[in-house]
Amino acid sequence: MTRFSIKMKRSGKGLKMMRHVKAMFSKGVILPQERLDLEEGRQVVISIADPPPDRILKALRATAGAWKGTHDPEALKQALNPPIQ
Repeated sequence: MTRFSIKMKRSGKGLKMMRHVKAMFSKGVILPQERLDLEEGRQVVISIADPPPDRILKALRATAGAWKGTHDPEALKQALNPPIQ
């Protein structure tokens, strides 16, 4: 499961390519679950995306749609972004 995306950075280095790779953490080491085409010694930045705990998922599912029909989305947009005069 490798996904590629290109992201612009204004750091003076131009485009950076990101890959999303599944990995497993075992005995203090992050082990990629697929082959990485990187030269030896290459430094990379690792971002960790943890799935939310079950209790949070249950709470989100239980409250999903609770606000539906209680507010006017267009009125909220106008209140948050009043016309410039």
